[in-house]
Amino acid sequence: MCRYIDFGPMMAASTLPASDSKPEVVSETKPGDPGASTWYLCLGGTGNIGARWMGVEVYPDRATAAIRYAQEKATQAPAGMDPVRNLGDDAYAFYLGTSTIYKLVVVKANLFVLVVLQQAYPVQSRFKAAAIGTARSILEKLPAT
Repeated sequence: MCRYIDFGPMMAASTLPASDSKPEVVSETKPGDPGASTWYLCLGGTGNIGARWMGVEVYPDRATAAIRYAQEKATQAPAGMDPVRNLGDDAYAFYLGTSTIYKLVVVKANLFVLVVLQQAYPVQSRFKAAAIGTARSILEKLPAT
């Protein structure tokens, strides 16, 4: 999964020097939801930005991915979520409890994408841009049906 990610947006949001912002990541897979799908993950981080969950669930069709997205949005999205325009078929984002963890959720065709980044004392505009840029790179490089 990590090969589908441009880490440039995360590196740009890191407050560490560029020499200390080399991505340290690992790809793995986990069972998805429902159990017939698979999560393709890239975990780790770059600089002082951690990737708590960065991955894609690939579904057999658009309808199943849309159902998964709707379930996530109905149960996880707060009332004050940030709609994200021009990313996939639909996307939204929000801070998880504090301003140090930002969760971005995207559906595009048969893909369900989550990018959950963490950073101590983030510059909010750069932090949000890092999550969006990271998700955009996944969608641009990963084939959808």
